[in-house]
Amino acid sequence: KIDYKITQSSVQKVVKRVAKEVDDPCVEPHVSKFDTSKSKNSQRYTYKEGTEGTVIDQDELISNIMEGFNNGETELFLTATGIVDKPKLKMADVKKATKLIGKFSTYTTNTYNANLNMAQALKAINGTILEPGDTLSFNECTGDSNQTSNGYYPAGVISNGKMTTGVGGGICQTATTLYNAIIRAELDVTQRFNHSMIVSYVSPSDDAAIAGTYKDLKFKNNLSSPIYIEGYCSGGIITFTIYGEETRPANREISFRSETLSETNPDTQFKYDASQPL
Repeated sequence: KIDYKITQSSVQKVVKRVAKEVDDPCVEPHVSKFDTSKSKNSQRYTYKEGTEGTVIDQDELISNIMEGFNNGETELFLTATGIVDKPKLKMADVKKATKLIGKFSTYTTNTYNANLNMAQALKAINGTILEPGDTLSFNECTGDSNQTSNGYYPAGVISNGKMTTGVGGGICQTATTLYNAIIRAELDVTQRFNHSMIVSYVSPSDDAAIAGTYKDLKFKNNLSSPIYIEGYCSGGIITFTIYGEETRPANREISFRSETLSETNPDTQFKYDASQPL
């Protein structure tokens, strides 16, 4: 006889994995194409209506599994109930995301591989639509930037206040550019880390560091309508533009100031090198 215990958290994990494989979720109404022509006053938007989908009733399935095993069953054959998954947004809400509410650019003087990494990260985030109340994670969008299998290359990275080489080097400039567009749109930044040394492409305290799974950039759409994120690189200039419903006063101005709180003079260190004369 094997003693076992079924916990709700373990059942939830299994059900979520099943749902990921079989669900056909709804598609929210969205901007299917966004094109800004060379003329500053000409912007074109193409919208696509949302569609309903079908997903399993996870709560019911979890309840049936828990009930079966708690009644002493060792083997269960269950049929999941399908329910209609309807879009939460309306097209009228999506069409509000057409006003420029935040924009920022940085210039890259980085290496070839670092530029490839930045382009990969830009591609992953460009075109993202964030619904009201939703949170975007930079790392979730770009995937593990430490893996070459995800399209990232070795390049310069900052580690413990020193320059070294690591896979994914350069994407911090993409994250920094996005971060500065976010704060100009006055969205809610929920996670952001600085580098361990000053970076050249923004003022001190304006940077956003990305490292593995422990340093991420996250922000929440705290508006009542969706936002649309456009990211691109042209002529060595990385730009993120955030479009949404502009509810702020027309005369509102936003400025940022970096303050140096303290300075530490570097210590002079002498290292003996046997190959050099004394």
